[in-house]
Order: sequence, then C-alpha cells, then structure tokens
Amino acid sequence: MKLYRNIIFRLVMALVLITSFSLFASSEKYKIFHFEENLFDQKNPARFISYYIDSESPSSIEQILKKYKNNVFVSNTKETLNLGYMHNSVWFHIPVQNRSEEERLIVELDFANYNEVELLVLDSNFNIIEKQLQGVYHLKEHYPDVHRCPFFEINLPENQIYHLFFKIRNEAPVMFPLSFHTNRTYLSKEKTKRLISFTLLGIVIATVIFNMIFFFITQNKAYLFLSLHLLFTFGNLLFYFGYGYEYFPNLEPNFLLMLKFVFYTLSAIAHGLFFIYYLSLYKYKYLFRIELTCISIAIVFFFAAITQIISVYNIAIFAISSYFIFSIIGIVIAFIILFRKNRSALYYITAYSIHVLASVIFFMTTVGTMAYSEFNLSVQMIATAIFGIVLSIGLIEQFTISNKIKASNIQLEKDKILLTEEIEERKRVEKELSESDNKFRMLFELLPHPLILTDFETGNVIDVNESLCAFSGYTKEELVGQPTPEIGFWKDEERSAYLEGLMKTGKITAKEVNIWLKDNKLIEVLMYSEIIEIKKQKCIFTLVVDISDIRKQEKALEESEKQLRQLNATKDKFFSVIAHDLQNPMQVLLAYSKELVGGMKDNDVAKTTKYAATIKNIAENTTSLIQNLLSWARVQTGLMKYHSEPIHAKNFLTSAESLFINAALSKNIKIEYQCPSDLIIYADNNMMGAVLRNLISNAIKFTNPGGAVSVTVYKNEQLFFIEVTDNGIGMSDTFKNNLFRIGENYHSKGTGNETGTGLGLILCAEFMSLHKGTIEVVSNHGKGSIFTVKWSEKNKRNE
Repeated sequence: MKLYRNIIFRLVMALVLITSFSLFASSEKYKIFHFEENLFDQKNPARFISYYIDSESPSSIEQILKKYKNNVFVSNTKETLNLGYMHNSVWFHIPVQNRSEEERLIVELDFANYNEVELLVLDSNFNIIEKQLQGVYHLKEHYPDVHRCPFFEINLPENQIYHLFFKIRNEAPVMFPLSFHTNRTYLSKEKTKRLISFTLLGIVIATVIFNMIFFFITQNKAYLFLSLHLLFTFGNLLFYFGYGYEYFPNLEPNFLLMLKFVFYTLSAIAHGLFFIYYLSLYKYKYLFRIELTCISIAIVFFFAAITQIISVYNIAIFAISSYFIFSIIGIVIAFIILFRKNRSALYYITAYSIHVLASVIFFMTTVGTMAYSEFNLSVQMIATAIFGIVLSIGLIEQFTISNKIKASNIQLEKDKILLTEEIEERKRVEKELSESDNKFRMLFELLPHPLILTDFETGNVIDVNESLCAFSGYTKEELVGQPTPEIGFWKDEERSAYLEGLMKTGKITAKEVNIWLKDNKLIEVLMYSEIIEIKKQKCIFTLVVDISDIRKQEKALEESEKQLRQLNATKDKFFSVIAHDLQNPMQVLLAYSKELVGGMKDNDVAKTTKYAATIKNIAENTTSLIQNLLSWARVQTGLMKYHSEPIHAKNFLTSAESLFINAALSKNIKIEYQCPSDLIIYADNNMMGAVLRNLISNAIKFTNPGGAVSVTVYKNEQLFFIEVTDNGIGMSDTFKNNLFRIGENYHSKGTGNETGTGLGLILCAEFMSLHKGTIEVVSNHGKGSIFTVKWSEKNKRNE
C-alpha cells in the first residue's frame, strides 16, 4: 500500500505542475502577433487582422484583393488565432502604420513547419511593392541565410499605411504567431529563445551521453535504447522547432517535412525496445507480443515515412493517434508489471504520465483547441528532458539491484542511420541534377541585390531582377532591350571606360560608380561585373550595391568626432578656469582665517567681526560657485533630466522674491516684479528657478546702490518670456559676445565688489537649451542690461 500511495502522490504532483504551467501559458492572452512598443499605431493590432480560407482553388493576388475589398475576409475577434490542421491555403491580412524611426523591420512567423508562406507588401493603394517567399519549400532559395522559421525583412517608411497579405500553404497546424522587430530586438529575442531551447535540448543530449556511458559499463540494453529514444526525440524536436532546417536546407522539401515523423517513428521503435528491456517484458509472453506488435507498426510507418509513400498529413495523423494508443498500452502494461512487484515500473509510470500530459497539451494546441503559446509548444521538450532524467534514475536504481542484463548490439541501428544518410545523399544529388537548368534563373530572381545582364557589344539590357527594378524605379519592360546609356544609368564615355577596365581582367570587383535613377537621383554604388557566355552570347553580369547610406554615415561620424574633440577641448578650458576660481578664494579664506584667529587671541572684537564677515562672503560665493559647478556637471553627464510641469507664474516670482530681499536692501535697490495673476507657464521648475535666481542675482550685483531692477514674466502667442532689466553698469560688446562661452574667462566684480565666475550664466544657457529655448542679452556700457529668456509653450513633452 505504501508503494501505491507513493505512485499516486508522484502522479498528482506532476499533473498539477504541468497543468498549472499550461493554464498559465494559455491565460496570458498570447497575442496573434507581438510587436515592440511604439512600433505601430494600434494599441492591440490583433483586432485588425482578418483571414480567408481559400477552399475553392489557389487564388491569385488580384482575386484575393477583390475578395478583401468585397468583405469576404473574416475579421478576427479573438486574441488567439489557431485554425488547426487544414488542407487549404489561408490568406491573412494586416494593415500597419510604422510609428518607429527605423524603416527596416523584421517580420517573423514563430512556427517552423510551414510548407510555404508568401508575404505581399502593398501600399495604401493596394499596389504590390514587395513580395517574398519563405517556408520549407523555399529553404534552398535562401541558403546559406536559412532561419528556423519564416521571417521577412521589409521596408516600412514611417507614418505610411501598408497592407500585409500572408498566404500560408501547410500540411501542419495553421497558426499565426506573428512578431514585428527591429534588427536589434530581433537578435535579442532570438538569442534568448535559442538559449532556452538549446539548454533543454542540451539536457536531453547530456542524458543520452550519460546513459551511453552506463551502457558501455553495464552492457544493459535498456541504457542503449533509452539513449536512442532520447536521441531520436531530439531529432524530432530539432526539426519540429525548425533548427534542423538550418542545418539541412538543401534536402528535398517533402523529405524535410517528413523527417520529424521519421525521427518520431524511430523514437517509438527505440522506446518500445527500451520498454521491453527495462521491464523485462520477454518474461511475460502476451505482454511481450503486444509490445512487439506496437514496434512492428512503428517500423512499418517508419518505412512509409522514409519512402514517402503516404502524405505528410496522413503520417501526422498516424503519429498523433499511434502515440496515444501506444501510450495507453504502455501505461497499462507498466501497471500490470508494477502489480507484480517490479519497482522499475514506478519510474516509468511517473515519467511517461508527465510526457503523455505534455503531449495532450501539445496536441490540443496544434489542433487549435488550446491557445497558442511558447510554453504549450515547448512543453514536449521539457517533458522529454524530465522523461530522460527520471528513467535514468530508474535505470541507476535497477543497475544497483542487478547488473546481469547482457550488452546489446547496436550495429543494426547504425546500418539504418547509414542507409538513411545514403538515401538522403542520393535524393540530394538527384534534386541538384534535375534543377541544374533552372538554378541560374532562381538565383537571379531571388537574390536581394540588384542584378543586370547586358550584351557585351551593344550594352543592351538582356534581363534584370526585381531588386534592380525596385532600386532603379524602372519596370522590367522599360529596361529590357534598351542600351544602358540611353536609359540614363550613365553616359557612353563612362560605359566605355568601365568596359576598358573589365576587358583587362575579365571582371571588376567593388568599383565605385555614380549612376542615375529614374527620378533623376544620382547615387553612389559599388559594381561587381564579370564577363560570361550564355548560349554563345558574350554578356556582362553585374551586381549593384547601394553605398549612398554608408557614405552619409561616414560623413556623420566625422562630424560627430569633430564635435567631440571641440567639446573635450572646451571642457578642459572650463575646468582650468574653475580650478583657478576655486583656488583663489581658498587661499584668501586661509589667510583671513589666520587673521581671525589672531584677532580672537587679542580679543579684538572689531577685527574679529571684520574678518568673520569677509570669510562669510567668501564662503557664500564659493558655495554658490560649487553649486553651479555641480549643476553644470549633472547636465553634462545626463544626470539632470528635463521634466516639464505647469507652474503658476505669480507663485514662481514670489518664491524668488523672498530670496533677494536682503541683498536688495543692502544696496538700496528697488526690485519690481510683474506678472499676470492667472498666467501658467510650462517648464522644469528646478531649472527655470535656477535661471531666474542667477539673472536676478547678476542684476543686483551689477547695479549701483539706489538703482532699480525689474523682473517680468509674460506670454506672447505660443512663447513664454522672462525679462530681467537693470539700470546698472552694463557691459561692452566684447564682454557680451563671450558671456555664454565656456572656457572664456569673462567675469568681473559687482558694484559692491561682489565676486563671480560667470558660470551662472553658462548654466542658464545649458538649462534653456534643455527647454529648447534661448537666453539673449541687450546691454550698453553704463546704461544697464536686459536679459530675456524665452521658450515655446509647445515644449511640454518630457525628455
């Protein structure tokens, strides 16, 4: 009874764990397609998708557009879209409007087992501007850039509306897990996904190696067949999730689609053999015959799969149905063995129950019953790793109990693998021979770079690919049969000079040439040309690479480097000034401190008071300098961020007014503050407060005793203004022109011998730059100054 309670406990815990993860994955509302934030205008683009099941006959794009415009397409009302197994082609439509700054986007269908996926990109007038084919049937066309699942690189200029039509022809579940990426985020996402997948597959391979080592130590055939089962399951998962297509893209497509089922049948055979040796079924006559029958059925379907005498769809139906039949038979037999006191059956029941539950989740996902999620499709990979680990533990326990089982001969399995490789090689050679005549045409049309084939003697265009048409703006009909100089690509003398260099070596590599496009745009390109002979006609085969963007980037980089050097030089000058301005008050402070100490020793109250007041002024000025320096440093290093907020202007002036009452009274200066009582300004409160305080402080500093200062805040149309006016000593044009330049040591003492560094106004200029505003000064020597700060009301958005 204790043994059976242990079984029930393990099964319940495993079922709860797997089911919980599956329900969580299903309840996360997996979108029809993912996209980066701010990439598209729609908040939930899933509701904009529509689809049409082409059940009548393969329809052309013109027919599909007509059906779309006639509202034949079915609008999606769910956040998941999984149509299950289908024989018909399915068309999907998505309207998009790119809101990002990047025009080049990657569109990914994160499901590997599509026979064929065709993407048509149409503009807002439903004109086709781009067409791409992906899927297993087109792997060779993309070699060596083969990806585990269909993905497309498309250009979607910002703020323009496009229509994406996807045609999916498949003999597997029709899912539509669509994602839009920029290059950077696509690589990051793919790296994470591959890390997880290969970690799980790595666990399976590690389990295979572990069991193979124990097989050679113990000669227990159960270790061998468990390893083979996990290895073939690894092959099945490798092709199901598309990684196998990256390594074997040149195989015949139907065979590639069949390979996962070949591996499945091999894993079923290996699993049956493992089951026999693990539980010693040869001791139980009828159970042994039942399992041999299951293995025989799997062998029949293995040869059916390897020879492709039945379709992918039918072999898939067999794989699903046989799996569950074999699973039920296996678990029933294991319970019978368990009741006969064979403890090894406990590990098998525990591991295989988890695997069956994972397969149920996987199956319900593929037929469309459960929502598509990465966990639901990856659950078999997880269950396979758990299956291998649990049964390896069971074998270890079995090994510790008995090591009397003889070694197994695996030569037959090796022969099967060699036979499979020979068949694959023969099919590959036959395929290459049968397609040799069309190879050039396929490469010519499908290469993404512009290609042009011209007659060597006349320069007439013989053929061009679609990429060149899209690049030049000409249609194929406008180009074929016309000499390239008459088309306007270049002049006769330019072509003659190019031909002269081509005839010397027979080919030209990376020649920089300027050519004219249809819209009279002159661009710089690299041309790769070679003289070839086609049907006894001497031709020039040319590949064109647009490098105009590269040149722009190089020029921008040079400008950036120049600005950086200027900035570094400016900072060096600035800090040398600051060092000087900090050193002087410190030396004075030290000297006066000594005098202060002497006065205190002599009990000279007048002397002590005098030097204490002087030290206080120096400390206040130095503190102000350090505060300005720290604020400037925070702006330069990006630590101070601009944050716009509504500010009541009257309260804003009032808070500043209280800071300068004593300073104004000490010089008998009248300060007048003017502002509409209901004015609301939009600015960074801390930055604009610092600007206002610096301007008022300077006005008081450079105004003679008995003078006047006015501070005015107002709005004119879409602009905010702050004006600080004084009737002080003013400044010369030379002083004024260098007032806001970092590193220029232009500062002077105030009318009351107040000291300063000029850093405050530099900081004001920095803050106004963050407001996308300006600070201006009008001043005449001896007649006072007017400082005007202005910025736009529209600059409300925070950086």
